[in-house]
Amino acid sequence: MNNLLVHYPDPFHFALMITHVFAGVIAPLAATLALLVIKGAQAHRRLGQIFFWCNAYILVSTIGLCLFRFSFFMLVLGSLSFYTAFTGYRVLSLKRPAQNQPDHPLAMDWVSAGVAFGLGLALVVASSASLIWPTIDLGTFGAGPYLGILFGTLLTVIALGDWQRYRHPPTERNAWWMLHMRKMMGSYIAMLTAFFLNVVIRLVPPDLARFLWLLPAAILLPLTFGWIGQYRRKFSAQA
Repeated sequence: MNNLLVHYPDPFHFALMITHVFAGVIAPLAATLALLVIKGAQAHRRLGQIFFWCNAYILVSTIGLCLFRFSFFMLVLGSLSFYTAFTGYRVLSLKRPAQNQPDHPLAMDWVSAGVAFGLGLALVVASSASLIWPTIDLGTFGAGPYLGILFGTLLTVIALGDWQRYRHPPTERNAWWMLHMRKMMGSYIAMLTAFFLNVVIRLVPPDLARFLWLLPAAILLPLTFGWIGQYRRKFSAQA
């Protein structure tokens, strides 16, 4: 505790860091449990809500932490995790709206997609510029500008896809189910990647650290696509 107080002498900075770490532990734990319980059950919904609101706080606290130590890279990575969780959560309302709630995209859906696209594009440009001028510090913690280009591009592509989906909603009956799964798993992967970049790579040799951030995506992406394919076959058989 004394060492932490030395590194974070400002009480507000210290409180932000502690709560940020706490939310960063609770969110992936809630997401893991949500994957294990019955989909659509009350426990699944409650765990999903915990994951979503922890995700929201992680983004807010990341913005606050940037006031003390700016990291454009972590800001965009936090935005990627929250935006995919937000859109994955919103798709449930767009499919089955609550009473008096419209089933078409609202202003917040369009605006959030625009902000996500702008942030992702800005990181791509800044990361590309840092290849030419290495003095530009994006706060990548040794991850390098190529990782910034990758995640910036990913955020812009996701935002553009959502914008297109709002203009031309999918006609597949269970498209919302697949989208919800893909979005929430994407947020889960982004959050675990941020954890690996912030914590895990500091504990391993540098030669291993440069590849370790790929681990969440390498494991969970194939599982996600396989899971989605399984549900597609299930829905096709039912139809």
